[in-house]
Amino acid sequence: MKGKKRWAVVLLLLFVGLLSCTGKSEGEQASADTTAEEAFLLFDGSSIRCSIVIPKYYSDAEYSAAKRVRALLKSLTGIQAELQTDDAEVAADSYELLIGSTDRPVTRELKEALSYGDYAVQGRGRELALFSWSEQGLMQATDELERLVRDVVCEKSKTIALASDINRVGTAVEWELPKYSGGDFRELHDCGDGAYMAYFANSDAASLARYVNSLAAEGYTISTHSLGDNVFYELNKARSRCFAYYTAAFGEVRMLRDVKPEVALQTPQSGSAETALFTSLANDKAPYVLCLSDNSLVIFDGHVYSDRDTGEQVRTFYRELVHICGSEEIRITAWFLSHAHADHTNMLNRLLTSELADKLTLERVICNVASSADMGKLGIPDEVANYGNYTAVLRNVQSYNRQYRKEAAVIKTHTGEVFRFGGVTFEILYTHEDYLPRAYPIGGSFKGNGANSHSLVMRMTYGEKVVLWTGDMSDEMSEIVEDMYGNALKCDIVQVGHHGNNTCGKPSFYLKCDPDILLWTWDQRSFEKYVLGLNRAGARVYEALASRVSEHIFLAGDAVRKVSLE
Repeated sequence: MKGKKRWAVVLLLLFVGLLSCTGKSEGEQASADTTAEEAFLLFDGSSIRCSIVIPKYYSDAEYSAAKRVRALLKSLTGIQAELQTDDAEVAADSYELLIGSTDRPVTRELKEALSYGDYAVQGRGRELALFSWSEQGLMQATDELERLVRDVVCEKSKTIALASDINRVGTAVEWELPKYSGGDFRELHDCGDGAYMAYFANSDAASLARYVNSLAAEGYTISTHSLGDNVFYELNKARSRCFAYYTAAFGEVRMLRDVKPEVALQTPQSGSAETALFTSLANDKAPYVLCLSDNSLVIFDGHVYSDRDTGEQVRTFYRELVHICGSEEIRITAWFLSHAHADHTNMLNRLLTSELADKLTLERVICNVASSADMGKLGIPDEVANYGNYTAVLRNVQSYNRQYRKEAAVIKTHTGEVFRFGGVTFEILYTHEDYLPRAYPIGGSFKGNGANSHSLVMRMTYGEKVVLWTGDMSDEMSEIVEDMYGNALKCDIVQVGHHGNNTCGKPSFYLKCDPDILLWTWDQRSFEKYVLGLNRAGARVYEALASRVSEHIFLAGDAVRKVSLE
């Protein structure tokens, strides 16, 4: 009997040893008796059985995660796994390790199920998906996969397999602000560049005011202003800056956390030069330059015909700036970029990389470009490429700072933020963050002519004069801004969105603005031929405001034109 007991103990220990070798934990990992149908097979003892699949238009984070997984498998097996994009053909018996925003059903389901702060490692038959809406989340999902794989690796085992029904979910982004109970939390969104936004529905101004007032005890400094029925708060603490604002038309609260820029967000008024707006010829798609009283400049967007320009267009623009400010040494207090399209960013990129860069003192670039993941979700391949225009801005500013020992800063701005430069106030009324959640519930598509709906809308005030900048405003975007601000959009001058093309904002938006002057990014002859003659959307704006507008300002045919703000 004792001998039988000893054999029973030995057999039990052997069984436990087998379990530990296979790394089984709470039924989530493949055990020694897992059948081929029940397992996700990475390595069969002689070859890698899975392909690593990333999206056709993959982000840097997705490619980085794929390389990490590939390196892990090679370190364990000595074999290089195949890396392919999700548009490649799939063999019937293949296993797919999906990384990021692929087009596979399991990934699409994760997009619908996960909040923007979460990540997941989830198995479904012959597919194993790693997904997160944020770069941090995708890296954490990759960490989780590595732990799972290493747990099942055993020196005596000839295969590497995971249970096909793995389901690991975690949180990648912790929200540092105290919990807000004044609305229904819907999502935490990665806005790019380290900024995150919490979105709350069914809220009200009083609840937000009570919440913000309580933050004073947490060490936050608070500033506030309102426009229409909307209330905006800026909250600063240590190196972080946060924004919280209530939009009355939708009963929504948005809270954003970002990094505080290491540059002043306002400059005093000095000098005696006239503050005036100028139109440019060289910078034809976004031709406006503001000269402040100290002869420093504020520039709005900028375009170069890069496919045929040899540098002359950049040199012409520089000569125009010299003419405007009266000096060959040009100080640019701020350069606003409305969105990432090349016809709004490449003048800055070309100027910073030209031989004229040493004659510039660029202090700030102000913009808000969505994350690479959001650009990818626009569903337009060109928009993914357009994100590269923005990353080029970041690289070129850094290079400019190093080469010329400058301190230019790139500031990611948010709705409700206020800048004051030389006696001129700039209020941010809209960024792509205000489109949410219309663009995303997860799995939805971004309506509104691609990244044009990402354009900044900005209210510029000098004395009694109010100018509204709209970038490449789309029709859908104009509806949101109109609903947000209503009659508070009243202004003296409006830049017509998207060059008057389709789409450029609905006529009802411009009627709310009720301007005296419309700015058109065309010379008059071209406007009559291409906008009115082709009956583009700008023609409907022109007709709707015909009896209200006292002046249409077009580009001068052969010179810089001055637009007085007095």
